[in-house]
Amino acid sequence: MTGETLAGVTVTIVGDILHSRVARSNMLLLPRLGAHVLLCGPRELLPELATQSGPGIAIERNFEAALRQSEAVMMLRIQAERLAGLQLELEEYKANYQLTGQRLASQAPTAIVLHPGPIIRGLEVTAGVADGPQSAILEQVRNGVAIRMAVVERALTASTQTGGHA
Repeated sequence: MTGETLAGVTVTIVGDILHSRVARSNMLLLPRLGAHVLLCGPRELLPELATQSGPGIAIERNFEAALRQSEAVMMLRIQAERLAGLQLELEEYKANYQLTGQRLASQAPTAIVLHPGPIIRGLEVTAGVADGPQSAILEQVRNGVAIRMAVVERALTASTQTGGHA
């Protein structure tokens, strides 16, 4: 991986992939940039059909195995309100999928840690990892805000410049 390409980079996306717009966007974009995407999470939050999203996407249910393959790991927020009706225990989820300092150090000691925010510290990621040296979370959130602002501005100005729809 260089600063100019994602060719050959494995990005693991972990968590509530079923309900995540962030996951869907990254599943569409990252393979186009040459990255391999590993999806990781329990069946309740990650259906098998997710791999049908396109080439370059695979499922790895074992979090440690996914971490060992990853140059970047993107944790997703677990939204309790979306878990209603699912057979998913939060303590079991944390035991299997929470990114802890020990997991990161032993399985992915050089991986970049990402999270689109907001973080529920102590659920999907521990505070030590979120604030640690491998974390690019604040930069990711800051860039995400700037990009969304640019897209909205472009949509609004394109509409007024063309006198029609963008």
